[in-house]
Amino acid sequence: DWQKIAIAVGKKLNSSASGVIITHGTDTMHFTSAALSFMLKNLNKPVVLVGAQRSSDRGSSDAAMNVICATHIAVSDIAEVGVCMHASSNDDWCYFIRGTKVRKMHTSRRDAFRPINDRPIAKINQDGRLEILSSYRKRNDNKVEVDTRFEKRTALIKVYPGADPDIVEFMVNKGYRGFVIEATGLGHVPTFSKRSWIPYIKRYARDGIPFVIAPQTLYGRINMNVYTSGRILLEAGAIPGFDMLPEVAYVKLGWVLAHTSDIEEVRRLMTTNLAGEIAERSVHDTFLF
Repeated sequence: DWQKIAIAVGKKLNSSASGVIITHGTDTMHFTSAALSFMLKNLNKPVVLVGAQRSSDRGSSDAAMNVICATHIAVSDIAEVGVCMHASSNDDWCYFIRGTKVRKMHTSRRDAFRPINDRPIAKINQDGRLEILSSYRKRNDNKVEVDTRFEKRTALIKVYPGADPDIVEFMVNKGYRGFVIEATGLGHVPTFSKRSWIPYIKRYARDGIPFVIAPQTLYGRINMNVYTSGRILLEAGAIPGFDMLPEVAYVKLGWVLAHTSDIEEVRRLMTTNLAGEIAERSVHDTFLF
């Protein structure tokens, strides 16, 4: 579906439309916003994903306000893919958050979508008052290019105490070509236990299968040079994901693997900021924004 959405959006962006609004279920909206961020190149206009945490038949519904705010963003000067949802539990503002830095952080709150390791691009109210909060790509006359290639044999795995690394071997044997590992802390996997993940990662990394390390904590960034276990993981061939969200790293790796099988090129692309997914440095005031 990501490919179909990207193709349809690309056609509209290259037409006379002022911008594009996509209504979307909230459970996986941050996956789609990430996918569109990589699949739509040379963006020229706003692409706004919007949903509702409360249905329109409820008095507390956020649907109408979210859509109204999304329409204001769609005709703005911001040429970015992003999510427009309530900024707080009140009906005062919506945030427009970059598509690679947004995540659903609550099951039911109206302000469930939050920027992670980033500030919102802007906040907007129902009257159209727009307040810019961070730098953004401006509206332009580019022709948008749509590149929907995606390697579906990409996996996102969370490690935990006692996690069995045999899952890696099982999935490789099933034909999987790359993995994003949600690692603990600064970027760690079980290393010194009987069920060490290191031999598996080292073995398959040598065979050209990438292992990208993303933070379970969501906030902060991977730094595998701090502790011995992280350095061992680096030496085994793992690729640091810096401050990429795990879901974003998964989408990006699937997109990258559809373009190259060369492990060094995969490493280069995964450690290069392509769509705002990697920040140059961590900014402390973005924590729990």
